[in-house]
Amino acid sequence: MKILFVNYRHLGYGGAEVSTMNLARELSMMGHTIVFASTKEYEGFKTYMFKEMRFPFFQLYNKYLENFLSEAIKKEKFDVVHTHHRMTTIAAIKSAKKNKVPVVAHFRDYWFCCPRSSCLTPDNKKYDICSYKIILEKYPKRRLLFDLYKLFTLKRYWKTLEMADAKIAVSSLTKEKLRLCGIVSNINVVHNSRDISR
Repeated sequence: MKILFVNYRHLGYGGAEVSTMNLARELSMMGHTIVFASTKEYEGFKTYMFKEMRFPFFQLYNKYLENFLSEAIKKEKFDVVHTHHRMTTIAAIKSAKKNKVPVVAHFRDYWFCCPRSSCLTPDNKKYDICSYKIILEKYPKRRLLFDLYKLFTLKRYWKTLEMADAKIAVSSLTKEKLRLCGIVSNINVVHNSRDISR
């Protein structure tokens, strides 16, 4: 298969990028062709590079990225699109659907239900999914408007996330939080890949 991996960041930013690269290498060794779309090059793989988001206008950025990914999909004729990051997931799902290509969404944290991606208040109290009440009562006032805007935007994403043909959750708890958001179809728990020799 020819698979488009969509990830906003590249190696050096965090664990998600490492597990994405490990997965790409393993799939390549199995005979699949992996191509990346990212803001920076993934060494050893063909990479389509898109612009970083400079201002938090999520709808505009998603439209730009959706068009960018659609062009790559048309050019390369991918069999599958696999998106790995909160900044790329909505655009990847929409562009894959528009081009009639199956799409997999990978969830490594709780970005889809929490502006902080953690489901923890600033004083480290756990909650199931975020609400406007939690933000108003617990979040720092200096970020209040941005966090409210971010949660409003996240809630609007839930229907699009449900449209992904398959969802990969890295834990049972991540799967449960997806279900609390109404994202219920074809969720598979697959733990993060890691190279234990290192």
